[in-house]
Amino acid sequence: MGYNFSITDIKRVVDEGRGIIVGGRIQGIFQPQKDEVYLEIFLRNNTKFLLISIENGFNRIYLCDSKKENPQNPFSFQMLLRKYLFNSCITSIEQLNDDRVIRISTPEFNLYAELTGRHANIFLTDNNDKILGSIRENRSQKRPLFTGMRYVPPFRVSLSDKPVIEIPEGSEVSKFYEEFYNKIIYNHRLDTLKRGLVNHLKRKRVHIDSILMKVAIDREKAERFSEYLRYAEALKQNLILKKEKGIAICEYYTEAGKEIISVPIDERLSISENAQRYFNLYKKYKNSLNLIIRREEELKSRRDEITKDLEEINNCNDLKRLEVFSEKIGSGAGVTDGTDQKKDVREFPFAVFFLEGVGRIYSGSDSDENEILTFKYARGNDLWFHIIGYSGSHVVLPVVKDKVPSERQIVTAALLAAARSSAPDGETVEVAYTRVKYVRKAKGGEKGAVILSKEKRLFVKVDKKFPHTLIRLS
Repeated sequence: MGYNFSITDIKRVVDEGRGIIVGGRIQGIFQPQKDEVYLEIFLRNNTKFLLISIENGFNRIYLCDSKKENPQNPFSFQMLLRKYLFNSCITSIEQLNDDRVIRISTPEFNLYAELTGRHANIFLTDNNDKILGSIRENRSQKRPLFTGMRYVPPFRVSLSDKPVIEIPEGSEVSKFYEEFYNKIIYNHRLDTLKRGLVNHLKRKRVHIDSILMKVAIDREKAERFSEYLRYAEALKQNLILKKEKGIAICEYYTEAGKEIISVPIDERLSISENAQRYFNLYKKYKNSLNLIIRREEELKSRRDEITKDLEEINNCNDLKRLEVFSEKIGSGAGVTDGTDQKKDVREFPFAVFFLEGVGRIYSGSDSDENEILTFKYARGNDLWFHIIGYSGSHVVLPVVKDKVPSERQIVTAALLAAARSSAPDGETVEVAYTRVKYVRKAKGGEKGAVILSKEKRLFVKVDKKFPHTLIRLS
């Protein structure tokens, strides 16, 4: 079950916050997790923290008296907010269009908190609503928003407006929410961590069981080392009475006298090679039997420890103790607390441009980037562009399966290929384009040199300023 704020929950907090934080000064900005931000607001007589969280299943905003600690290395969005919002005065807080979007304004900047479920996000804009950055990459395909674009609120969707908690009239709204979410999130993280630890330890136990089965087979073989010596000596004496279906019937002489024994043999090998194989097995297992027994005991001891840990974890309801367990067994449990700082925006080893109505276009800046883009990143059905008669960028227009690129997309990519080439500004040039699967490396050619097939061509005018009309994402 999710506990995202509803429209009613947001309205309660905004109404309360309007009478408390408006006029307050932002004197600290904290981002303890990748998906939540605290604004420290200095008021007339005290300090309050405004929590804005887009954590999956727990989208929320409310005032609180304390904050979590920052990680050792700050997130990039925290640094962006500090750059523009530190020491700013809050002039207003409002709910946009009675929807799940909150705008917190200062004289020069706006902070938009979209508490819209899995597409939730936080945007910082200037007072003209030009986006300066967001807490994570925008995931909506219907409403692409990137740095430099104008912020547009999400489309309003009719949803159930049932609040996550009923609050008695006259109560402190934020205090109720803080107590409620502290308990809910504590239990959620306890269950998540416990489940992760249990699954991790069960996988380890299954792995140990599989090793124990192999060790048991090795031990059984090792305990027969004296038998391997008998087989080797019998074959070496070469007194074979008959052979049938991988068995040699041999006379075997010992101090006790003669006996007839059956020796399993590999028919692909000679008798002397079979004898040598048994001698090797005898030496191997005679020397390793004690090691195998010791290994088996160690594995059984580890398995018993895991079983004991599983029992203790299942009976534990203390989050801190489970966190100690998690550190003890390492990161293999696959449980994170949200402070891992994977990059919010994917870093590409080439330039990425964006134009509304066209989408993304990739472009190499040199021969190395061209090589990576064309032969390691681009997909077979993507369209590939390059200017004819000049050196220049490999340009790739990503193509969604079963969709035909529009004329505008093709012309935009061709203009970019012409602009990012050595052709002089203003000259009319020819640009070739084809599917990436019809582009192959030129044998013996320099890096980035290619041979095309099934290409088409179009004429465009070189405009060196054209790339500046696009939004550059990387």
